[in-house]
Amino acid sequence: MGITCGTFLYSYRWGIAWHVYTLKRYCFKKVSSDTEFELTNREFDGFVAYAVEDDTGRPWVVTKLLPHVENNLGKDLHIFDRNSIVGNTRIGEIIHGMKQSAKTLFVVTEVFFKYYEWEMVLYWAVRRGLDSIIICCLDGFTIDQMPSSMAHVALEVQERFPINYLEISSDQAILNDDRSFYNVL
Repeated sequence: MGITCGTFLYSYRWGIAWHVYTLKRYCFKKVSSDTEFELTNREFDGFVAYAVEDDTGRPWVVTKLLPHVENNLGKDLHIFDRNSIVGNTRIGEIIHGMKQSAKTLFVVTEVFFKYYEWEMVLYWAVRRGLDSIIICCLDGFTIDQMPSSMAHVALEVQERFPINYLEISSDQAILNDDRSFYNVL
């Protein structure tokens, strides 16, 4: 009985965390009671999911992605380092950032999958729709190296929305071909 209950809780942990978070926010009247990502006036064009402690992904996000997208294209991106509210939980900030963003950009590196938040971000990004997911694999990281749940989503995105999937090196800031994923934000 205990194993069954534990398995159930583990399988639905992100759904449970979301409902607990929503209930907490609703009870304290910080936000409305909407439980889905149905906001029409989004504050950000994209939420960037990356490992904050990553020595490859984080510098690329801060030095290459942000300057190009925000300065050259005039888009606003939500990144955890800059847009988090002090005192909120990490999961709460991620959920809030995703709710305020139109798209979710995954910056995938070897370190990205070592942090538990990626599963929750993937879960809610898929619920929003595959067309809102952008996947950028850095420095030779491929679909074959991803955990099965992320690999399945990446294959679907690559097949249905090829412009939303990209493999580049971390020293690349602007893409030179017509498949620039910056334009889909």
